[in-house]
Amino acid sequence: MARFRYAYREGSGKRLEAEISAESRDAVFAALRKRGIRPIKVVALDGSKANGEQLVRPLWMRAGIWAVVVLLAIVLGVAAFLAGRNGMPGGETSVAGHDGVGSTIATPLTRQTIPGNRMRIADAMNSAFDTQTEKALAQFAEPGREFYLSEAQPSQEDLKKALATPLMFGSSELSETIDLKRIVSGMKRELSGYIAAGGTWDDYLEQLVKRQKLEISYRQSAYLKIHAALDDDKPDKAKAYDIWLKANAQLQSMGIYPLPLPDTLRDYQFNLNIDE
Repeated sequence: MARFRYAYREGSGKRLEAEISAESRDAVFAALRKRGIRPIKVVALDGSKANGEQLVRPLWMRAGIWAVVVLLAIVLGVAAFLAGRNGMPGGETSVAGHDGVGSTIATPLTRQTIPGNRMRIADAMNSAFDTQTEKALAQFAEPGREFYLSEAQPSQEDLKKALATPLMFGSSELSETIDLKRIVSGMKRELSGYIAAGGTWDDYLEQLVKRQKLEISYRQSAYLKIHAALDDDKPDKAKAYDIWLKANAQLQSMGIYPLPLPDTLRDYQFNLNIDE
């Protein structure tokens, strides 16, 4: 029997650690599954490499890893900014496909609202990608957008394929699809850095879900404030319109998909434009 230390998260998300005796690391996972525990890390107390890396890295090592991740994020952000959004994205490389038709490697783009037709963006989330990993990442490409997680999560083979294969787009693809692929390309690089720093797909997905739900809550809060001003017996359209303008300015500053103008305010906006 050997002693192992394992880490897991309770329902509230708090990270906990405990110890257990078992014949092997696999036996630890089996025992914990019976208890309903899904460990995120299991290591032998003797530090043997056969049972994984040390659970707690030295402070200097952890600081060094995150410094690399932060530096990578800054580099990617600068590259995406310089690339621009008009026409053929700058810095991207064109290659010839097997049929002679040119394709372009999608350079990373930071998460942001994608301009264009909302239905086209939704369609591209399912049709524009070959791997389950990329389809899952696409659900979180736009800040504050409602998302759907498939019960079939990416396998290790799917994950490796997605991270090893660059995303491509052709000259005939819609701008919405190109922007979506570029954002997912940036998320794939972020995921690669996360895994290199010792994280897992499940950990990364958990962070994506948490961030997206928080962004959605901001958007829903603004929506409720607007409609609270319109649901009275005597709706205050001027107040509701002012809330809509300020809410969207705030959402835009956070990179979150804006709220559409309520139908009941369209005549008010039209009259404002006429008066101007």
